[in-house]
Amino acid sequence: MSSYSRLLYIHQNELYHNAHKRVSEDIQAVYKRNKIAVGLPKGVKSRYAISGLPNSYAVIGMMWGDEGKGRIVDNLLEKLLTNPGIKNAYVVRFQGGSNAGHTVYKDRHKIPLHQLPSGILHSRSVNIMDSAMVIHMEDLQTEIIDAEAIVGDLQERLVLSEDAMLSTDLERAEEVFLREKTLGKSKGGTGRGMSQTVAHYIDRQGFIVADLFEKNWKARFSKKYDTYKRDFAAWDHDLATTDVPDFRQTRKQKKPLTRKVGTKKEFLERLHNVRNWFLKRDSKLSKKQRLIQNTFPIHHQIEDFLVSRKASVVFEGAQAVGLHFRLGRRPDVTSTDTTMTGIKDSTAYYTREMIGDGIGVFKATYDSSVGQVKPMTIINLPKDDLLLKVKQKIGDTWKNWNDEDYWREIKKLKSLSVEQKYAAWIREVAKEKGTTTGRYREICYLDLAAMRFNAKMSEVTMLAVTHLDIARKDHAIRVCTHYTDSKGRNSPYQPGQKRQKGLKPHYVDLPGFDGRQVQKAKRFDELPENAKKFLAFIQRQVGLPITIVSTGPNREDVVFISSFLS
Repeated sequence: MSSYSRLLYIHQNELYHNAHKRVSEDIQAVYKRNKIAVGLPKGVKSRYAISGLPNSYAVIGMMWGDEGKGRIVDNLLEKLLTNPGIKNAYVVRFQGGSNAGHTVYKDRHKIPLHQLPSGILHSRSVNIMDSAMVIHMEDLQTEIIDAEAIVGDLQERLVLSEDAMLSTDLERAEEVFLREKTLGKSKGGTGRGMSQTVAHYIDRQGFIVADLFEKNWKARFSKKYDTYKRDFAAWDHDLATTDVPDFRQTRKQKKPLTRKVGTKKEFLERLHNVRNWFLKRDSKLSKKQRLIQNTFPIHHQIEDFLVSRKASVVFEGAQAVGLHFRLGRRPDVTSTDTTMTGIKDSTAYYTREMIGDGIGVFKATYDSSVGQVKPMTIINLPKDDLLLKVKQKIGDTWKNWNDEDYWREIKKLKSLSVEQKYAAWIREVAKEKGTTTGRYREICYLDLAAMRFNAKMSEVTMLAVTHLDIARKDHAIRVCTHYTDSKGRNSPYQPGQKRQKGLKPHYVDLPGFDGRQVQKAKRFDELPENAKKFLAFIQRQVGLPITIVSTGPNREDVVFISSFLS
């Protein structure tokens, strides 16, 4: 058993360098000799089982975002809250902002989340938006109103750090302005003013949430508007007529919409209204019950509850390691720390050793990506809806299509290769559109070389798989195992377009399986044989145990593997 533990943990770094030497061996072991080892075996403790606080976990995106982290947080919370003695749970969003998008479901109602933590579905959870988040108060107000219409009152279950970085329409206008000023060189953002807000926090020119609730708030924000107006005018730009994302109307109309920053009076009026809404919300609550408060004392309390095993905590990451500002692929990077290191910075409380297992989330049978950079394993597809003419011809009946209906129509597209048709099918049945942007995502082959690097840098200790049901029995699953340079030498993954230039991805084709049978599985042994083997191969190649598998689109479609959480 100790050798298996070494394979899972100590050997993970060796796999980062030498996994290419094991590809044939791993295929033979899994697919020929039926060595199906998935999960954390009994008797093997995780690396942080001793040092970490009981019932503490982090959920981190392993690839390029949109992996299904919110879903895993939701499933993990539900599992934790069944443990004897645990009375409540905490979910701590430690980074990101309105540029991030998680989707969870309540009674078949889709709830797209941006700034709100994914634990809001659980009545016994307290959800914290901590200090390293970038908060746009109007967007947050809209999210709270929409969420409460589905999940009920969130008072006393939602906390916003008064030290969180405050984003306004001024920072969003600045992002638009920089794109024009640099002739398009300032790319990679979502228009939500994330990098500008973080940059001004660092240069001490920005505001935090608490500043909006000071007595002199109007004078300070008025001065800031004047500064922006003057800077814009110097470049012959008019601040008032600059278009910025309108989150509220985008939600109502279900398509991207913008609004003008407006005059100083209009800008301050919007801030005044949202400020009053939050003040009124907190007016009848005690200091410890308010939405906006100092989160540091709460973490003291959480630690006490964890030590006494009366509570659990899940630290929820947004975006992914592949979008980290230093570890990602510029310009498609975010501005806050997407690894487990970000938890320490955001909470000013927890070190890595205090947290139990970090769970890295990835899509099982493919990757997806949105942005300027073309991933190494991309399957090139047109950006538009390839079935638009068919959908327009038959009306809304296409909305009732199942997986096979999509496949039947996509196979008729003569301009696409077999692999492109498969990617187009994935894009449709997996609903691969960004929660925040509404853009079609790029479909890519699963990239194990990148995953090994991201797993190493993020300090996760386990893996969670989503979208295992996005597979076909009649189509192989192509997986990138490693890269080589122009001389045929193995080249471990290194982030950055110039570092990857000229590299060749190497693939293996693994047997497909019936995704519909995956959806029926309630236990690991009920999965199709080739699905179990596929997971076993991934675990051997990455070197971390796969412990959670989502098997379908619904909350209840999940399998916890081996002794995890037992």
